[in-house]
Amino acid sequence: MKHANTVRKIALIGSYVPRQCGIATFTKSLRDSLTLSRAKDDVDVVALIDGNNTFLFPPEVGFEIHQENREDYFRAADYLNKSSCEVVCVQHEYGIYGGQAGEYLLDLLVNLTVPIFATFHTILETPNPDQRRVLAKIALLATKVVVMSNRAVDMLQTIYGIPREKISMIHHGVPDDFESEGSYFQRSKEVENLLTFGLLSPDKGIENVIRALPRILEKHNNIQYHVVGATHPHVKAHSGESYRESLEELAETLGVSKFVTFVNRFVTSCELVKILDQADIYVTPYLKPEQITSGTLAYAVGSGKAVISTPYWYAEELLSQDRGVLVPWRDSDAIADAAIRILTEPEWRSTVTGNARALGKRMSWSSVGRQYFELFQTKLDVKPVETLRLSIQTDLESRALPKMNLSHLFRLTDDTGLIQHAIYSTPRYMEGYCLDDNCRALLLTALAPEFNRDDSLNLTNLADRYLAFVTYAFDPDTRKFRNFMSYSRQWLESEGSEDSQARAIWCLGGFAARTRNKSQASCAIEVFRGALPSISEWTSPRAWSYAIIGIGEILDSAYFEDDYRKYTKDLSLKLLTAVKNSSQPGWSWFESYLTYCNAVIPHALLVASRITRHEELVVPAIDTLEWLWNVQVDEDGLFEPIGSTRAFLRGEEKPRFDQQPVEVGTMISACIEAWNITQDAKWMERAWKAFSWFKG
Repeated sequence: MKHANTVRKIALIGSYVPRQCGIATFTKSLRDSLTLSRAKDDVDVVALIDGNNTFLFPPEVGFEIHQENREDYFRAADYLNKSSCEVVCVQHEYGIYGGQAGEYLLDLLVNLTVPIFATFHTILETPNPDQRRVLAKIALLATKVVVMSNRAVDMLQTIYGIPREKISMIHHGVPDDFESEGSYFQRSKEVENLLTFGLLSPDKGIENVIRALPRILEKHNNIQYHVVGATHPHVKAHSGESYRESLEELAETLGVSKFVTFVNRFVTSCELVKILDQADIYVTPYLKPEQITSGTLAYAVGSGKAVISTPYWYAEELLSQDRGVLVPWRDSDAIADAAIRILTEPEWRSTVTGNARALGKRMSWSSVGRQYFELFQTKLDVKPVETLRLSIQTDLESRALPKMNLSHLFRLTDDTGLIQHAIYSTPRYMEGYCLDDNCRALLLTALAPEFNRDDSLNLTNLADRYLAFVTYAFDPDTRKFRNFMSYSRQWLESEGSEDSQARAIWCLGGFAARTRNKSQASCAIEVFRGALPSISEWTSPRAWSYAIIGIGEILDSAYFEDDYRKYTKDLSLKLLTAVKNSSQPGWSWFESYLTYCNAVIPHALLVASRITRHEELVVPAIDTLEWLWNVQVDEDGLFEPIGSTRAFLRGEEKPRFDQQPVEVGTMISACIEAWNITQDAKWMERAWKAFSWFKG
């Protein structure tokens, strides 16, 4: 098919080989197929780099973007605008672009002067407001968006409001030829090879295949199960090889270790072709339904293999019409039954693999490349109008999180810990130290890397210092913390206030749950557990609340214990009694006054509803948070925290001066928790509105 205005030059944006991830492999394969379809080397690449990694990219990579460096996105737009490319095709995946929900990508796209095409590799069914906003704006800027399944087409329309005419469905590509020379598995022809391939992580469900092996081996003792792929880099950074080691231990316990082979390294697409050529059954036992595409499953179907899979979204669609076998979640017996049937019923197996192979022919990279190239011809006069560009640019500026600057934190930290106060930017030694500030700083050392993924902050040494201070502040005999320390390192009291005790528990719980340093986590949780019994003596609603939030922080970690639910239930009942006794018409609150860090109390009730699974806690939490928000909004709708020159007493005028940043921070956290619980977008909007206080 010829076009009067045939595209001659194409640029791709995405991660790229030799980076070891699925998007990098996809981008390389797409480039190769586009180059093949044109018979010319005229497809350039802008490649993403994560963390402090460096890659020796091939010559087609003309520009590199460091994921968290926002300026690189503007420079990339300038590079592409000055190049001879006529269209840009961006590979979108959450986690490979910088900023909130990858919003730095919008800085690049909004400044391009050529048509944009976007391939969406993940479509979330319940996106948070930032994820929804970023994806929707990419779609607004794009001429066409591409997805890889019919379900994704429907989700873009119903969840994100993207019109059908803007969406194209193009299958994930697979190699044109799966026949290979040589042997990857060193085995005889009599062995039946089961295969699971891909970056290893706990949500892969591989343990369920291992548990199925004893039953399979009762019928077929010539089985070898190959688990091929390195541990996912993010999983390895957080928990090392613990998941792989647990799988090896499980195989040993079940007596099937000699029938399981682990290939612990990243495998190239060329090697995968060879592996699939020699595999007999491909298994994807994933544990979560929310996967809209899978390159490994596409390759398995394309190679015409017998496939067993749990019913995640992409598998449901790709394996329909007898192209594979779907089994229930976490069901080892069902996996065993499916494998045994495949191995004992050759005619049925031939039908299933033949159906898969027929679809695979339509998914070949040569076909996919032609479809993308034809799509790029629809580039005429589709550049977004200036008003749209300006609207998106304004939104980016209002929602952008400033670059993290911790210079003042370093300035106030000495060998003992964090000094309480400063005179402008100079540490004020006469004020000494306090537990509160060192606890908050400790939690920051675990939170900051979540927003600065390249780990360039190097906060491990600071965490040691703050953790040592908090540990020293704890008296194991009284099970209580001391708060204030002089600059000469003398404690100024035998125990701190209830609020300071509770903030220590909050920060220790949050730090233990989030830090990647196992030794530090173990130390923090030991102090956390030692301090918990003192909760029963407290009378402060804020103290109760900080303790609940601290417990909530470790809810999903290995440190959570059933006793923590009892603490949370008891404290949440105390909060309900407090709000009932203190509330009056026009005053829906837990106390007869407001000071600072007020939002921590309704926040705690929301957390308690999750921990105890008592949904009746949500209504009073939302009601009191709504009341508190309205108390702190001025006549222009801007967030105006309560001043701290004095307490805001019930029936008196609200103080306006000496507003505390911690009041703003707790309101932001409470609003985010309210959104997590209710999915009401107004709470995320309010979180951003409160955050704008920091920007004046």
